[in-house]
Parts: sequence; C-alpha cells; structure tokens
Amino acid sequence: MKALDVYASDTVTCHLSQSVGYEMEAMHIHDVYEIYMALSDQVRFFVNNGMYLLEENDIILFKNNDLHKVSVPQQKLYSRYIITFPPDVLCTQFSQAKTLLTCFDWENDGSRHLKLTAEEQARFLSLAQEMEQEKTQPNFSDISRWLNLGQMLLLLCEIQSRCSKENPVNDAGNFVHIQKVLQYIDENYTDNISLDTLSSYCFLNKSYLCRLFKRETGFHIHDYIVYRRLSQAMLLLRNGESVNNAARLSGFSSDTFFITVFRQQLGMTPYQYAKKFKANCKTPLKTPSLKQKNVF
Repeated sequence: MKALDVYASDTVTCHLSQSVGYEMEAMHIHDVYEIYMALSDQVRFFVNNGMYLLEENDIILFKNNDLHKVSVPQQKLYSRYIITFPPDVLCTQFSQAKTLLTCFDWENDGSRHLKLTAEEQARFLSLAQEMEQEKTQPNFSDISRWLNLGQMLLLLCEIQSRCSKENPVNDAGNFVHIQKVLQYIDENYTDNISLDTLSSYCFLNKSYLCRLFKRETGFHIHDYIVYRRLSQAMLLLRNGESVNNAARLSGFSSDTFFITVFRQQLGMTPYQYAKKFKANCKTPLKTPSLKQKNVF
C-alpha cells in the first residue's frame, strides 16, 4: 500500500506545473481546499467514488476531505494551475468567507467540475498569473494573494450559479461496474467490510472484482477502505476529536492499529497531526510550508 500523499499550507499557494504524462501512485488528500485548472485535455480524476474527465480550461474543486487521484495518458503534455488555501484561515481574512466558499457546496445544487466561457477563462487565468508572480514579490505578497483569492472565489461562485449540477462520469470504461462497491464502502466504512460482503453486494466473483477494482482505480480494495477511514479520521482530528474518538468513529478496530496505520501513511501520529494542524490555524500569515512531494 502506497503512503497517502498529504500536504498542508497555512497561506494561499499558486503553482503552474507542466510535465509529460502523469499517473498518481496513491490517493491524495490535503488539509487545504484546492482549485485546479486543467490547461490540457484528457485529464482523468478519480474523486471519492466518482470519475471526472477534464478538458482544457476546465476547473475542478476539492475540499480538505476529498480523496482524489489523477492520471494523464503517457506522452501527453500535462499542464495545470493549482491554487490551495486553508478554509479556516480564510475566515480570519474575510468577514464574508462563508459566502465566498459557497462554490464548494456542490452537494446541493452545484458541481465540483466547472466549464468556463472564454471570458471567464481569461479572468481566472489573469488572477492565477498574478498570484503566482507574487511569490517573487515579498512586499505585501501575502495580502495580495488573499485579495486575489477572494476575487477568484467570487468568480467561481458566479460560474457555478449558471452551471447545472453535473454527476461524475461513472460510465467511463468499466468504472460503472465498481461504482456500487465504492458507494457501499463510503456508506459503511465504519463497519467491518469483508471481500465476501462486497462480492455478494455487487454480484461479482471475488477474484474478478479485485482485478477490476485494481485496474480501474489503480489500487486495491483494502487500500481504498483504509484511505477512506484515514480521510475521515483526519477530519475528526481537525475538528478537535480525541485520538480515541477519531479511531472509533472512522472505523478502526483499535487505537493501537489506528495509530500504527496513521504513522505509516502520514509520517506522524494522530496526536502530532492534530497538534500541527491547530498550530497552523493560529498563524495565518506565515511563510508557506507546502509539501512538494506530489503536487499534481
């Protein structure tokens, strides 16, 4: 099982990245909200239990509890803008932060996948370029990034208000065959989920189900269950739950097993993670500390 890739930041970050092809080995999660703009087409995102296919200049949004994984065909030029920010710190910068964050409320009427008009693309790219250039301009750079982020979020709220709700493209390839399994795990991850249970639930042979799941998602069923539980545990720890409660409410069989898996996957204990997150929230305008291991 590959280590869950996690990064955190206590300020606004903006990166323009480019590579040839890309396949993320493990699931990815972070303590920040993320705005992702694809500058290439054929970008395939697996998010929680759904699949999204992005075209050039499409935007996809992630909250700080979204498991996601990206892949791009080999030899394909892969360019993207990635903007991240901590939602808790945003609330200390803007009195109307909750209004600005409504673009992330796609569970109701919106969509995390946004398609922009030519004018909206130009406005978004202009703000992103300003935010990236400010890394080399130390004077007022933190304040300027927050102000540009506010304008960007307002733009995304406008875009989402006209975009109809879009469901994930779960009929892409054979992904539809494992959709029931993913939904079952997401709804029952606090229980003891066996391969026999999943096989019976989706009426597929166990061996075939395992092969299909690995082929379509890139990881094993057991790994996804662990990732799902860890993502929930991280959220609970950020919300002030004790290590014991976080383990129990996220489906781990014991505190000892939870602490062991958490340390293996995140490189620190649950207690250290909660302490670090709390410390970051108290220092909103420090130098960025983005972990660059797999910024995609």
